[in-house]
Amino acid sequence: MAFYPRLQTIKKLEIVIETIKLDQVIQIIEEAGASGYTILPSVTGRGTRGQRLGGGLTDVFKNAMVITLVDEAIATKILQKVERLIQNFAGMAVVTDALALWPDYSQETPKPPGT
Repeated sequence: MAFYPRLQTIKKLEIVIETIKLDQVIQIIEEAGASGYTILPSVTGRGTRGQRLGGGLTDVFKNAMVITLVDEAIATKILQKVERLIQNFAGMAVVTDALALWPDYSQETPKPPGT
């Protein structure tokens, strides 16, 4: 049991990819069964394929980051397809174990007084 009993163990995937391939990564995530994701539309840095500064007029040489929280089976599906994608495009994926606190959607949310 976690130190806070309502926490759930989950995999956190952080995928950095060339912006021109962002839609493809989102499709991979959705097809794998993830219930959601967060996009950081412009990330900069330096890696094996050089420096990515962004700021240009097009999405060429720009990177984005997609973050999703999934179980291990879904993480595996995503990674298998992302691995093939990053062979030809700048990108990387980081997987970490995380503890997540989710709303309990099975219970009706109380409404504020007067609504």
